[in-house]
Amino acid sequence: MKKKAVLVSYIYPVAKKYLRSFVDSVNKQNCNDFDVILFNDGATISEDDLEELSPSFQIIDSKHKSIPNIRFDSFHFLTDQGYEYVIFQDIDDGMSTNRVEQTISGLTLDPIVCNDLSISKDGKIIAANVWSHRMEHGFNFDQDFLADKNIIGLGNSGVRSEVLKTKIIRDNNIWATDWFVFYQFLNNGKLKGSFLHDCTTIYNQHEQNTAGLSNELTFESIYKATMVKKRHYSALVKFYPNLNKELERLDAFEKNLENYKNKNIKLNKFPFWWEETEMI
Repeated sequence: MKKKAVLVSYIYPVAKKYLRSFVDSVNKQNCNDFDVILFNDGATISEDDLEELSPSFQIIDSKHKSIPNIRFDSFHFLTDQGYEYVIFQDIDDGMSTNRVEQTISGLTLDPIVCNDLSISKDGKIIAANVWSHRMEHGFNFDQDFLADKNIIGLGNSGVRSEVLKTKIIRDNNIWATDWFVFYQFLNNGKLKGSFLHDCTTIYNQHEQNTAGLSNELTFESIYKATMVKKRHYSALVKFYPNLNKELERLDAFEKNLENYKNKNIKLNKFPFWWEETEMI
């Protein structure tokens, strides 16, 4: 019988090495009222690779598509599967044993939720619950909160399935698909999301991460945030003209970017994703 919720992840060739830890993390969940759907972006895997996975699962091949388009197409696919709740989990991250349970609980109250992060490196947690001191449990956010940074990704979020039916624009040139998508879900659906303290994503730091997270700013991290935001605003501004002021601010910031070469700035808090340009 189809379950109430589905846990969704995306796998690609270099991420296959994380499949074993993904299966372990899923199997340790203290809730079993969910299925698993894995969208495969060119990895050589079969159902045999997931034979130890406790929940029922599907593998959906999504070859020869861009990273953004695989995500966009997956949303369309998921709306037709009959699930009430969709929970996103990055294949290379872990999660607290109550994450599925608490995400489902949160989605009974709000249409979109995201949870806190604990940062892991080389298999060890080096910083736990890094955003909880900045946002209280149940903190509500809308698209305006996401105008200059992001807290909700496809590894720490869950939505009611009808949210995925929200009409959004697509763009293949963006680098932060999650930020691009959730800004539109919140804006176009006139929705608010909620932040959860009581479960976490174990956010692994490695070279393949599009978005790392550190409380130390370097020229490289500031430059990367600037470039990601520039693509983000350039793709959205013609549809959301209120973001033009953010693009103008970013252009002015970029002109002085060289001032931060060879500088390391230690922060007393962890930034949100792409918030580095706001913390100098």
